Amino acid sequence: MKQNYFKRVCSLLWLVLPMLIMPLEVAAQEIIPNEEVLESLTFVAPVEETDAIEAEVEALQEIVATEEIAEQAVRSYTYTVYRDGVKIASGLTEPTFLDEDVPAGEHTYCVEVQYQEGVSDKVCVDVEVKDFKPVTNLTGTASNDEVSLDWDGVEEKAEEPARDKAVSYNVYKNGTLIGNTAETHYVETGVANGTYIYEVEVKYPDGVSPKVAVTVTVTNSSLSNVDGQAPYTLRVEGKKIIAEAHGMITLYDINGRTVAVAPNRLEYMVQTGFYAVRFDVGNKHHVSKIQVR
Repeated sequence: MKQNYFKRVCSLLWLVLPMLIMPLEVAAQEIIPNEEVLESLTFVAPVEETDAIEAEVEALQEIVATEEIAEQAVRSYTYTVYRDGVKIASGLTEPTFLDEDVPAGEHTYCVEVQYQEGVSDKVCVDVEVKDFKPVTNLTGTASNDEVSLDWDGVEEKAEEPARDKAVSYNVYKNGTLIGNTAETHYVETGVANGTYIYEVEVKYPDGVSPKVAVTVTVTNSSLSNVDGQAPYTLRVEGKKIIAEAHGMITLYDINGRTVAVAPNRLEYMVQTGFYAVRFDVGNKHHVSKIQVR
């Protein structure tokens, strides 16, 4: 009996042991993968991190695409400008254009946009270019410390109202405005030795003409050239004598009679003829002769 019982137990163990050992081997294989399994392994990031990376990549792609579209839009159209139906500029990339040397009169300007796919309708505007004619035949002569300027004035249009056709003339010396007159003659006295550029422009009610220049050299002045300036200024505007200095100013007629006296500035309307002006500046005095035409 005992031997039979022992044999049965051994037979059962022989059947059970393989069943216990096989799961352990399988578990060991799962814990320690072989080389082929290692090579086939892939590491996966957490879901939240993957979504964030994908969102950032999409955002960058959108930015790049937007910039490309913007650049393409800039390059995709240009402007063409017409004046009186004639093309005068094309391929413009900026919405501005300067048209120079335009004849006086009424002109129609049109602009169209040139796209890659076609052309837009023209947008037009009427522009009036004023005829601001300059003076002609400007001459300048020097006599002692006096410079005399003469020119041919502009003709006024008879059809314009009187208030609109009034013109005057601005006179410049070395770029500085020194006087304005309605006459076509201007005299500056008290000019020191040197070379000067005088310019005259026509002052219209709604604009000015181009300047016309003449160069005048003074060589026989009794005044020393200190920065090209005398200690006084004297000019004629039409029939008006204007004198300025830091001192007393006295105006005399051709016979030596006193006509007017004023400190620092003297303005006086006179008749045609010759006059003398005395300037008492500090402890010195200067006398200048002037002609009014």
